[in-house]
Amino acid sequence: MIIAKDKSVQEALDAKVQAASNRLDSALAHMTGTQARVAADFRAVWDQFKETREKKIIPAIRKGDIEEAKRIADGIQYVRLSKMWSIMSCK
Repeated sequence: MIIAKDKSVQEALDAKVQAASNRLDSALAHMTGTQARVAADFRAVWDQFKETREKKIIPAIRKGDIEEAKRIADGIQYVRLSKMWSIMSCK
């Protein structure tokens, strides 16, 4: 979404992001046993990631403030994404 200039392309990409998020939320909700414990650790970071995406990055993109969206994506979101990868690959 950050590099898309056309609003209709941004909206289409946003729809894909929302659909993927919903699928991941559903998968996390259905995990049991050891997977559920890992999912809980993952979800704590995932929820922060989603909130920042929805409340900061996407609004910045819609306002045309691409530099702000990139700053957030390359900063805290990168850290969170790395942590989520670590949680899912190490347990």
